[in-house]
Amino acid sequence: MKVTANGSESESIKIAHLTMLQGVITRMGANSFTLKALSATFGSAAVAVMASADTPSAIYAATATVPIAIFWLMDAQYLRLERAYRTLFDHVRKGEEIEAYSLNAQVFLKDTPATLRLALSWSVCWFYIAIVLALTAVATIIFLNSNPNVICPESPKHREIFTYDEVNRVCRKEEMYLLVTTITTTSTSINFPA
Repeated sequence: MKVTANGSESESIKIAHLTMLQGVITRMGANSFTLKALSATFGSAAVAVMASADTPSAIYAATATVPIAIFWLMDAQYLRLERAYRTLFDHVRKGEEIEAYSLNAQVFLKDTPATLRLALSWSVCWFYIAIVLALTAVATIIFLNSNPNVICPESPKHREIFTYDEVNRVCRKEEMYLLVTTITTTSTSINFPA
């Protein structure tokens, strides 16, 4: 360190510097976690919009992949910065020649892999690949189930073909009937103590 002071003062400056760097590293990790949460939220929102639409379209899923891809790259950049700050932390910890209280990690960025390479690292890519695959799978199921002619398995006339709206109406009626019947049967068979 470039500080010329007595040993105990130099040590307290070093500890304060390490504490500041640890705070930056922690903030990078928290930002990375927030981006992952936002990606999952966008994926879930796309599925919810697609499921509730009268005519589901693959455009909803495709539109959700754009912010997910942006968050993926931002997450990789935060990982890159975090690694640079960890290197700076190690240099300060070892007592190497670093200006006191310096938070400049730009010097160490040249030693960390590029953002795109980190985006494909195991610690980043598997999460986002899982979100994109889940979004694709659910969107495909919703899109295929939006076929106007489907069979309602709960229908008493299970071979009869209904439109999508009729399926929802018939299945809901049957579910409500079963629910009311169950509640009525259960409430009449309960013996309350006198």
